[in-house]
Amino acid sequence: MSSWINKNFDIDLWIKLAADNPYKFEAQRQEWLEETIVKAKPEQKPRLRGLQWEIGVDLEIAKNKYTKCRLIAQRMVHHLSEFKEILEGNLPFINTHPATIIRFQPKDNHPATN
Repeated sequence: MSSWINKNFDIDLWIKLAADNPYKFEAQRQEWLEETIVKAKPEQKPRLRGLQWEIGVDLEIAKNKYTKCRLIAQRMVHHLSEFKEILEGNLPFINTHPATIIRFQPKDNHPATN
């Protein structure tokens, strides 16, 4: 699907799909995102997954489409501002060492301690 989107992208069609069939729009958006991340360079994938997660959280917490738009626009401006600062040499480049991700266990799975 992403090859179709990349070659024939039409924002008006995506806007219409979002208005007419939001579930299909979301499914196609997710498919396009996943294909894009899969095709990315290995060193870019963790950052892209992180950004995808951040945007997903924004979409979940927003109460309406206007709040969603505002939150995503704010996130985009923030990231573009950081990118500008990196390019100008005012911020260090993104850390090349990935963070260690730890999984939290539900409290029920831990033995009680007294």
